[in-house]
Amino acid sequence: MRKTVALLVVVTSLLVGFSTRAEAVKAGQFCKKADRGTTTTADNGDIVTCLDSGGWRWVVTGATTPPATNPPTPPPTTTPPPPSQDVLARRLDTIRRLYRAYFLRDAEPVGLAYWRDAFGIRMTLIQISDFFAQSKEFQNRYGSLDSAGFVDLIYRNVLGRAADPGGRTHWIGVLDAGRNRGAVMIGFSESAEFVRKTGTLPPEGA
Repeated sequence: MRKTVALLVVVTSLLVGFSTRAEAVKAGQFCKKADRGTTTTADNGDIVTCLDSGGWRWVVTGATTPPATNPPTPPPTTTPPPPSQDVLARRLDTIRRLYRAYFLRDAEPVGLAYWRDAFGIRMTLIQISDFFAQSKEFQNRYGSLDSAGFVDLIYRNVLGRAADPGGRTHWIGVLDAGRNRGAVMIGFSESAEFVRKTGTLPPEGA
């Protein structure tokens, strides 16, 4: 009997100061005089105590752990499909034409393979063309020419004919408007006339 009474005393002492209330309370709400020092659970799950805080109010003294939220699922990453054999063949012929237009000869196998692999993956065609335009071979052949002289020589070297008046005026105007020679070289190497002349596949998307 004495052990039972002692156990009840311990349990009662543990429960002193914490109240389970029938009515819900809100944090910040004024509390009653009888509730001073009492701790309970607010309507949102926070642990609140009736304390003197600019008036006796229910003050948050322990917040419940918010429910775990799963992080947003990132959008699935999609790897673009590899180029088709047709696309790869057209890219290869584009490099062949560009090389021949610049250097008046076919590409060496090693160089052709390198630029084929770079084209469309690491570099655009205009980037490759700009790189070719900086070569010593190209600069020695065209570097000292003005726009008109450059266009005239490109017509002869690439297309194998004299410039027609309309085409000559067009390309000189393009250069004088600020386009670089690398862009103009692509205009010639990817032209339908040069595609026919070289017997290669048309450009990708043509």
